[in-house]
Amino acid sequence: MKNPRTLLAALVAAVVLFLWQSFAHMALPWSHSAMGPFEDAATIERTLKDNVLADGIYMLPHAAPGHQEAWEAAHRQATEGFSVLAIVTLSGKKSFGECLAWQFLFNLIGALLVTFLLTKLSHDGMGCRMGVTVFFSLFTAATAILPNWAWFAYPNSYTSFAVFTHVIGWTLAGLVLAKMIPKNEAADSDSTAPAAEEEVVD
Repeated sequence: MKNPRTLLAALVAAVVLFLWQSFAHMALPWSHSAMGPFEDAATIERTLKDNVLADGIYMLPHAAPGHQEAWEAAHRQATEGFSVLAIVTLSGKKSFGECLAWQFLFNLIGALLVTFLLTKLSHDGMGCRMGVTVFFSLFTAATAILPNWAWFAYPNSYTSFAVFTHVIGWTLAGLVLAKMIPKNEAADSDSTAPAAEEEVVD
């Protein structure tokens, strides 16, 4: 990706994706519909602090590997009764500004990866470029978002919103990339070479 316009395309796509994510999470009500407060937050906080030794992900029920009876009991409770999946931080997490910075950095990395792939396509029309970008957004949704719904009982509303924002965001980013990435001159020369050889033979 030596062409400055190609790098600019990735940057603009990352900005568009970031703006869409900001709008979706701040303006659309669906992002908060699956999250709710505890009835007695102070009691929950005291209980967690009394039972958690370090930052991490905690599950209830939980059984250590190798204990078959405990694992079967935990599995029964998880599938038939009460269960919890909690991310606990005892001393605070990243600030809002830091989270935004990391989010944009990850968007930019993703845009650079997709841009690199699009510059290698032998067909670089608008439809092809957008189709490839959307395909990889669907691939990510199927392999990284939906498994959490299956394994950890993420709510349907939360999962649907995550897939929706992800696919729409990358569709918009794909539109930017499809329009801004320069035409693949190497692919054009490869496609015209056989025709030129045929003319020489004739």
